[in-house]
Amino acid sequence: MISVILPIYNVADYVGACVRSILDQSFADFELIAVDDGSTDGSGDLAAAAAAGDPRFRLISRANGGLSAARNTGLDAARGELIAFVDSDDTLAPEYLERLEQALRDTGADWVACGILFHGPDHEMRHSARHDAPRLLEQQPDLPLPQTYRLDDWRDVVCHFPSAWNKLYRRSLIEGLRFDEGLNYEDHAFFQRCAARTDRLVHLHAPLYRCRQGRPGQITRDGSERVFEQFAVLDILRTITSGPQKTGGPEAMAQLTTRLTFERAEAITDHPRRARFVNAARAAQAATGLPPDDRLGVPGWWLDLLEGRVPVSVVIPSNGDADALRQSLDALAARSLIEAEILVVADSPAAGQALGGLDLAALCPGTRLIVGPGGADMHARTAGARNAGLKAATGGALVFLDAGDALPLRALAIWQARLRKAGADMGFARFVMAPDAPHSGLHDRRPLEGRLADPEGFAPQPGDTVYIHAHPSAKIWDRAFVQARGLRFAPAPLSSWDFLLRAGGQAGRILYLPGPPPKLASRPASRAFWLEPTPPTALARAVADMAQGLPGPVAGRLLVRAIWEKLNFADLGEGAATWEAEAAAAFGAAHPESAVDVDPYVGQRLRALLGIQP
Repeated sequence: MISVILPIYNVADYVGACVRSILDQSFADFELIAVDDGSTDGSGDLAAAAAAGDPRFRLISRANGGLSAARNTGLDAARGELIAFVDSDDTLAPEYLERLEQALRDTGADWVACGILFHGPDHEMRHSARHDAPRLLEQQPDLPLPQTYRLDDWRDVVCHFPSAWNKLYRRSLIEGLRFDEGLNYEDHAFFQRCAARTDRLVHLHAPLYRCRQGRPGQITRDGSERVFEQFAVLDILRTITSGPQKTGGPEAMAQLTTRLTFERAEAITDHPRRARFVNAARAAQAATGLPPDDRLGVPGWWLDLLEGRVPVSVVIPSNGDADALRQSLDALAARSLIEAEILVVADSPAAGQALGGLDLAALCPGTRLIVGPGGADMHARTAGARNAGLKAATGGALVFLDAGDALPLRALAIWQARLRKAGADMGFARFVMAPDAPHSGLHDRRPLEGRLADPEGFAPQPGDTVYIHAHPSAKIWDRAFVQARGLRFAPAPLSSWDFLLRAGGQAGRILYLPGPPPKLASRPASRAFWLEPTPPTALARAVADMAQGLPGPVAGRLLVRAIWEKLNFADLGEGAATWEAEAAAAFGAAHPESAVDVDPYVGQRLRALLGIQP
């Protein structure tokens, strides 16, 4: 018989579904021990109602003592030879107990784990429950199941999820073990003590355990002072792994310290508390005698913080338009990567005076103001501001954000982590130009098809960056690469195009970034570059400068694109016909040949205007 232990505390909205998913299991020989840990919302009664008199259900009520105490109460009452734990806001696949029990019978192992389906209000994600291979089943669909993993070394142990749930244990393995009461993150020590008693773990990578995320009150998302209890738990784990049962204790503790402090840090949104936690995490990592280790799936930004580096700098040129700047800073204020450096660069002394009355740090903590050198026109002023921000930046990565554009709250963390892991020089993302206008970030996807999906990025071929949209807000750059190549923004029209082409021509690896896209500003005041009716001759000169060394048809594509953008976005007014005629003349002078590459969205009217053959 299996004893399923279900601790319950104030989960009225979820406990009914949880109980029903257990009682509906295809494997019937089990008892369900529900332990109501002093709920104040009637959760215990709701659990009993969901059981509807099923004789396998037992409800034990106790004064509130915490999750560990409730689980221990369940262990004291358990009668089965096999033990399972389920959290009361989660659910089980119908075959969960059957498949895990079968795996134990087939292998004779002491315990078995399974994959997890994480789900929340707006997301769903499958995970193998191995930190070092989260997508194992997707990457190896023919992998024989179950898999048996040796646990001869503590480094073999720590790559597995330490959760008490998603596992089935023989009573003989956990006899006499209990959860440490009074501490959060109680699963870790219990898992390590189990691992110390055995030399293998059987694993079904199928996501049979369904774990709810995003519920208010979840311990893993608690960013209160209790996050500092993680360090007491690490001390307990250090004692366990220093025993004689297995090798590799110090190395495993270095990996665990990096992983567990990262997990806690992600939950902290209070800036001063997060800074204190980062300092404590650095001390804990130093105490291991080994550097931070990313082998348990830790993102690069956390490694940077543990090593005392700024992960990313965001440079925002501003012409003094406070409304546009607020849009960007409001979005950045909610960023998950709190430690990102935010540099607002006034594009002239006058803009600096206009922004001087704003409390930028209050709008977005971590923001400081720099005044750029100014310039004769907005192209020179913006380029000067971006270059001043580049010079002042200290982050390992760089994002040049146009004022008014908004980054999703996790964009910086995701982009920096992917860029660092891939060892790429630049990354580019999708973006949204309006609620009904998503953009792939590419002018033409076809030449890069087949290379974009690689999480390690791709080595660009000559001219590849011509197909990438140049808008700076949807890019991230390795700062060391930018500095080593002496890259700067030119004080001319199409400056971001020029920067992308020069950088792309020297990049060793480029990454197409996942995640929610940035939202580009739709206010006319934020789209001055797009609205400006730049003379076609100025566009032709700018393209000629940036396209040096590129094949003629490619350079022609760039000029056609520049003309297309002005015809579609610029405020040409009554001078539209004159501008078109000048554009045709400028294009004909630059490209007398008719064989020119064009982007797929360029229509027949513009082709005819410029004399481009079909």
